[in-house]
Amino acid sequence: MKKLLALAAVASVTAFAAPAFADTSASLGWTEWTIADFDANTITGTASWNQGHFGVQVEGAYGISNTKVVNPGSGHTDEFSIRSEMGVFATAQFDVADNFAIAARAGLATVNAKERDLATNTHQIDNNGGPAYGVSATWMFSEATGLRLDYTQYNVDLGKDLTKAGFPPSYSNEDLSTISLSLVRKFGLAKPAAPAEAPK
Repeated sequence: MKKLLALAAVASVTAFAAPAFADTSASLGWTEWTIADFDANTITGTASWNQGHFGVQVEGAYGISNTKVVNPGSGHTDEFSIRSEMGVFATAQFDVADNFAIAARAGLATVNAKERDLATNTHQIDNNGGPAYGVSATWMFSEATGLRLDYTQYNVDLGKDLTKAGFPPSYSNEDLSTISLSLVRKFGLAKPAAPAEAPK
């Protein structure tokens, strides 16, 4: 709960600070989440505000699929899914070309994951929070629209929870990671100046 409150506080500060940033963008895309033998998919959205090379980003995700794996501890089939995620990041972006940029981000995230024993209908995982960091590459195929590829690692102790649920001890060292592909849209771009009227 404390981590959720901290995320909410940072998000509130971000929202109030947004007007001071020159470059505003939003994205929506598909994310694959992976930890050990498990993977799941979400629809993920972000809102970003940048001033020069630096900025802030708010992220949210909603689960759309799950995976099933046999639990060696119980012998039952377990279902794993990412139900939702929320994160707040500081970002640093560098332009490689006029329409291509790379970026790094670091922040805090809370992940609502679910691991359910299908035989007993019990689950071991709920909300986990912790640091997250990653890199991305963005290609703008027009002035306002582009594609972004992200890789992010979330250190939220899901591996330890899977070990408690009966999976091998080696799972406790596993981190949750994602690969995302998103459509990016920039807002508030400066309009070109109107041409001066010819003298009459």
